[in-house]
Amino acid sequence: DRGHEVLLAHPLGDRVGRSGVLVALYQAGNRAALRGPARMEVAARALTVFMELQAQLQAARAHSMRAQKVERLWRALLQATGDGVITVGADGKIGHINAPAERLLGYQQSEIAEMPLLDVLVAAQPVARAVLAALRKGETYGGNDISLVRRDGLDVHVQLRAIPVRGHHNLDNTFGVITVSDHSERKAMEAKAQHLE
Repeated sequence: DRGHEVLLAHPLGDRVGRSGVLVALYQAGNRAALRGPARMEVAARALTVFMELQAQLQAARAHSMRAQKVERLWRALLQATGDGVITVGADGKIGHINAPAERLLGYQQSEIAEMPLLDVLVAAQPVARAVLAALRKGETYGGNDISLVRRDGLDVHVQLRAIPVRGHHNLDNTFGVITVSDHSERKAMEAKAQHLE
């Protein structure tokens, strides 16, 4: 009704699916109408690429939001447990420790991140090597009570357990999770009981 006499339409999308149609109206006598089909195809392709990028960006944002939610839940779980929890990467370096592990080992998270496990789990027995060897084989490690040397040089009696993290959907490239249970009080009670006998 405004004198549009040339109508051009070009599908948007790729060979697999269509996502819309780009429509252009030209007025009678407009010289651009003569070159319209070629311009229309270029515009349609550019708009299709833009729409594909937008869809990929939306998918990436959704994935990132899910990953952040899982990460928050993982961190909450680490802090909620009463036992010390240490995550270790395939390179044998510590990724994260929770508050109970900080207290048991005498390190802060900011100090211990990226430290080799061998430098932190110090004991008379080579426990760190045994833990890493088990994790590399994809096996769990359930050690007996051992005496670790804390950062301040004091001994702490603990029980260590380690489980491998399998699959490519793990968090922070975590290779294994180690739990450290404080058994110092139990050891002290056992020593008192033996002394009374």
